[in-house]
Amino acid sequence: MGLFVSCSDDDNASGVDAGQIHISAILPESITDGQAEIAGHKLRCILELWTKGEGAKLAYRNEVAVDPAAETNKLPMDLTVDAGTYDCLMWMDYVDAGSAATSRAEDGTSHYEDKYYDTSDLRNITVKDMNSLINNNACDAFFYSGEVQKKAGEAFIMEPELVRPFTKVSVLEKNLREFNLLKGLSVSYNAVAKFDVSTGKTVGETVTVAHSVAVFNPEVTPDGTLFSTYIFVDETSENMDEIHLSFTTKQGIQDVTIPSGLVPLLRNQHVKVSGNMMRESPIEDTEFDIIFDIDVAEWESDNVAITSRPIKAKVGDFFYADGTYSSSFTKSDANPCIGIVFAVAHDDGKASADKPENYIANNGTQKLQEVHGWVVAAQEVNQLLAPGETETWDVSQLPASELGTGKTDIKGFKNTEAFKKERLDLNNYPIAKAMIDYEQTNPAPAGTSGWYWGAAGQYITLAEAYAKVKAENKVVISWEYLAVGKSLKILVDNGVGVLFGGLNQAFYWSNSIEDSTGKIFRVAISTAAYNHGQSAGWNLNDKRHYRPILTF
Repeated sequence: MGLFVSCSDDDNASGVDAGQIHISAILPESITDGQAEIAGHKLRCILELWTKGEGAKLAYRNEVAVDPAAETNKLPMDLTVDAGTYDCLMWMDYVDAGSAATSRAEDGTSHYEDKYYDTSDLRNITVKDMNSLINNNACDAFFYSGEVQKKAGEAFIMEPELVRPFTKVSVLEKNLREFNLLKGLSVSYNAVAKFDVSTGKTVGETVTVAHSVAVFNPEVTPDGTLFSTYIFVDETSENMDEIHLSFTTKQGIQDVTIPSGLVPLLRNQHVKVSGNMMRESPIEDTEFDIIFDIDVAEWESDNVAITSRPIKAKVGDFFYADGTYSSSFTKSDANPCIGIVFAVAHDDGKASADKPENYIANNGTQKLQEVHGWVVAAQEVNQLLAPGETETWDVSQLPASELGTGKTDIKGFKNTEAFKKERLDLNNYPIAKAMIDYEQTNPAPAGTSGWYWGAAGQYITLAEAYAKVKAENKVVISWEYLAVGKSLKILVDNGVGVLFGGLNQAFYWSNSIEDSTGKIFRVAISTAAYNHGQSAGWNLNDKRHYRPILTF
């Protein structure tokens, strides 16, 4: 956008000679309002005119520079070219304040030494060092692309408005207490390194940008800013890939990922991403899902609020009453740990085959929109129960007719719903009743499936994540806790957890049926069991362990 005027000799009152072109690049308000006063730099503007059509040639090129402290909102250029239609390309950026104009070897035009961008070809502007775009307002830049129609014997006046070719992205830590304890920071993300002024579009694939601060000084950015960067973007909006951060504190190194698709990349706008990402001090209620606030501001835009999905859970994470999870345990009466994550759905985890449609209640309510993983309850009732009063169930009748079959069944929630059918008397199904009662007296966090009786495939997965047991001749000769076992042991040591395999009994009942026999599968989960992790159909009137699980 901008002003375009063509004047003949008869009506020319502009002061521009007939046959000349006068171009005044209109500077963005952020420049004229003082941002331009960047120490050690001055603004440089490049103008190129190209002939039209195939085999386009450079008809004119020039560079001018101005003291950034000068009080002006326009950068003027006067030139003479033959009559015709040209593509007009303009690029404005910062160069060293002491830089002097020299002549380009290829065409003899004036040139100031590039600092942050290689501007030898405005159709292929290239970032010289991607790290120079981090925490550096001097890498700000602007462009214009349009058409000039120069008529013979007429002056042509143009005042194009330049815009930024990128988004500025700032990432902030909201918890300033923890931010002020930050000692080191590493960041990596993907960004495009090239931009074509003629099309106004990015060029080529993204590259990985890695940035590290060995000694982080929070006093430099007291608002909690971890880093800011400039990223080339097209005019159409898009979303940024993952941003990986690594915090170094006195507790060690903590890795955090801002999910892909969360951060909008909007040209000529400043996007601020803020969240409680740091986890350092072992204080109650400092464990959380990371909720990111997205604020699009400063560069002529409205504010936008977006809530992210939480950072990916890991097997062995502690799961809390408010639905958050963490690799660190915090003992809290206000927000107690209620379970351990034993499978995840992301990155082809053991719960990756699970789907939201497996969590539709009898009333038609779909409990989940996305499956992140499975959690086993931290504790269990100190008693043994049987699934039923007979040795087998008729697989053609409820509840057996609606139960999943086989050792690979993972539809524990759906199976549990089968026992809630109106025509069933729960008193005839002791474990199902105990599980359903548990959900009533121990409400699960909002946004989860609620507690339910697990399927055979889920308990087998649990056993595999709980411990590794080595046995010979049906005798355990060694064992070790794995991720779930290690975390559960921490809960036991803090008086808020129960290990598997108590009461000298290793087996836990699932709700998956063996359709050939009408028996239910049980799974051994115990470091004292030589058959740990094994499963088989068994008589239903045999009392064994049971423990609830949930899906989040």
